[in-house]
Amino acid sequence: MNPFDNEETNTITTISKVEIWVGIEKGRKNTFISGLKFTEKDMKEHIKNLKKKHGCNGSLKKDEDNPEIMTIQLQGDHIDNICTYFNEIGINDIIIKGD
Repeated sequence: MNPFDNEETNTITTISKVEIWVGIEKGRKNTFISGLKFTEKDMKEHIKNLKKKHGCNGSLKKDEDNPEIMTIQLQGDHIDNICTYFNEIGINDIIIKGD
């Protein structure tokens, strides 16, 4: 029996390409991140870290048709900071959409 079988970790089950883009909602810029395959608990922990690190508000949005698809939304333009954050945790397959 492997003692690590039941250990909860902050790992990604499968990595697809992580997409980051800036959009405008209600006249304000927001940074969106999709393609992460973390559990909902881990996603909320990453949002908490990002909000604290960058001094912004943010939330987790679920797709209405497929609740397994989750998108992080942060207020403001944080693309460079987000790329650095994900590189630090070992995610390097990042696509930046838009300009």
